[in-house]
Amino acid sequence: VAGLVENKTFALVDQVIPGFTLVEGTETFRFGKAVYPMKQPGPTILGAMIYYPLYLINFTFDNHFDYASHLITFGTSSIMMALTSVLLYLTVLQITKSDKAAFWSAILLPFATLIWPYAGVSHHDIYGLFFGSLAIYMYLRADYAEGRSAWVLPGILSTLMLFFTMLPLTLPIALFIGTVMRGKIKNSLRFGVGMIIGFLPNAIFNQVMFGNPLLPPNLAGQVSDTMPLLSLPNLLSKLDFYLLSPESALFYFAPICIFGIAGLWSYQSKNTWMAKVLILIPLLQLLHISSMETIGGYQYGPRYLLPIMMPLFIGVGYWLSQKHSRFLQVSFVITALYSALVALIGALTTVMY
Repeated sequence: VAGLVENKTFALVDQVIPGFTLVEGTETFRFGKAVYPMKQPGPTILGAMIYYPLYLINFTFDNHFDYASHLITFGTSSIMMALTSVLLYLTVLQITKSDKAAFWSAILLPFATLIWPYAGVSHHDIYGLFFGSLAIYMYLRADYAEGRSAWVLPGILSTLMLFFTMLPLTLPIALFIGTVMRGKIKNSLRFGVGMIIGFLPNAIFNQVMFGNPLLPPNLAGQVSDTMPLLSLPNLLSKLDFYLLSPESALFYFAPICIFGIAGLWSYQSKNTWMAKVLILIPLLQLLHISSMETIGGYQYGPRYLLPIMMPLFIGVGYWLSQKHSRFLQVSFVITALYSALVALIGALTTVMY
């Protein structure tokens, strides 16, 4: 962000902020004469949009590092997660027609999951969660819309998301497969056109910076740990990491997600096409991240599963809209409180702190 605003370059610049010394390592790569971060450019651009007016009034990283950083984080990640909660509310309300289910799922999404710790960091995974949630919301809207041209917009959003992060790489694939499963060829074609349009910013950036529209930073830097690794032991170890290990599994850090799975399963039992798409999204994401070498710089919980929070909490909302026994209701409350406590501890003592 500082390099883009102060030096008009996407390259990393030595000593551009206090205490920062440029080191070529696992998060950076040299291309030509410059060193670049192995990340998509979207977060840098959004951060620069907030930092630029601060820079103009001499409110800079150099003289107000903490405050400038906080304002950038608040103007990006924190507001994005608030808007994601609103998108969830609108989505659950449209599906269930239950204001109560929509309200509680929208409250629990940011406060009873890994979102709470990570929403305090200007981080590409959080950006991906927001744009992915927006794509899912507009996808659902397109299904309800009378104007079939509405399928172009979720297609655009699904791949525009990749301008900010490559983590939810399988989301546009899942949405496209779902559109094809719907059986309406024109809608699939419109969605596909939207995907091409949404990818254009990526292609333009890659061409200008690295001379190839299909060469994003992680490929330009030859980052092996983000590439698929065809290894059964690796796959099994990653599935254990994300689903079973008490030190890292999603169900230990946010067991409320179990009710999301139960809700999606109940939803799809009604032969609902949208429910099948919502189930496909986390399955493909899990397969994608389990085929990679890395576990994503584990700090607090499996952050590579952040992109699946939206579909899982649509499931939570659907579960809340159904009638359940008193035992299940009490179990839900206890699980929600436990999940919120774990998220609070993470927000106060780990990455956000």
